[in-house]
Amino acid sequence: MTAQALAVNVARFFDLSDLLLGVVSDDGRLLHLNSAWQRTLGFSPEALCGRNLSELIHPDDSETVAASLHRLGEGEVVKFESRCRCQDGSYKWVAWKITPSVEEKLWYAVGEDRSEVRRWKEAAEARAQELQQFAYVASHDLKEPLRMVSSYVQLLARRYRGKLDADADEFIAFAVDGANRMQSMITDLLTYSRVTTQGKPFEPTDMNAVVDRVTANLQLAIEEFGALVTRDDLPTVTADSAQMIQLLQHLVGNAIKFRRTEERPEIHISAARQGREWVFSVSDNGMGIEPKDYDRVFQIFQKLHGRGEYPGNGIGLAICRKIVERHGGRIWVDSQLGRGSTFFFTLPAEREE
Repeated sequence: MTAQALAVNVARFFDLSDLLLGVVSDDGRLLHLNSAWQRTLGFSPEALCGRNLSELIHPDDSETVAASLHRLGEGEVVKFESRCRCQDGSYKWVAWKITPSVEEKLWYAVGEDRSEVRRWKEAAEARAQELQQFAYVASHDLKEPLRMVSSYVQLLARRYRGKLDADADEFIAFAVDGANRMQSMITDLLTYSRVTTQGKPFEPTDMNAVVDRVTANLQLAIEEFGALVTRDDLPTVTADSAQMIQLLQHLVGNAIKFRRTEERPEIHISAARQGREWVFSVSDNGMGIEPKDYDRVFQIFQKLHGRGEYPGNGIGLAICRKIVERHGGRIWVDSQLGRGSTFFFTLPAEREE
């Protein structure tokens, strides 16, 4: 096969790709492009060759792109997303990976159309924001009328206790209990919605100090049940420090609440670096959780025990998950029934470096 025939076959091969493939000079001029550029942006490769890549970049993205392209001169492979202009004047989001060849004074570029993914993500974020706002407004606006109902029902209970028949006293007691539970649930729902609506900016947060604060906050429960709370040396992360306290206070508090009656509660907190994230763990020797309930415990208003057995509305771990997800992490549990549980959560490590 001649060199010319080989070049034709290579060009055909690259045209099969839906990815934008291109060879670019080290000053940004487009030299060789496959046909995916036309299918994606509308410009034929012939129309683009000789033009500078920066001509296609949205003005609002030009500064970010210029910073990325500058790193190519240092021999670094760069990845970034930018809006690229189409022939009809519209823009599409393209995710780029560009590898420099310093010796050849060339860049080898691969681009993927991410417009649909971006639209889906933005729509999902808008729906989530709308739902969070609805939950906040609904729960906030319900508090005042519910407080009035609760006040008058409690007034009835105090004023007419023993003056009506036994059924009336029982019915009023049901109404008081129902109003109190609804107030408690609305307060919890407000707390849940505030994780995102009223979260504070991230800042360097010493997790050792967070645990010390949590144990101080839980001192009464720790002393009452003789709990032992220990920790390894923990890292500093970039986070909402108030929410880190909230997160660990829920986890440690739950470990004390769901203890085994015959055992002294023992809780240990540690962290390990795994790649680009920290994996924190909170382990206890409590009553444990059945595997079928591992996911359920993180759902809002889900309780594994009957009402009256333990205080709370079953929202604490849902709040923990929301806090962790706001920080770009994950949370899960591993447990053995009757032996104890370990709750794991991750936080990105890059921000703290």
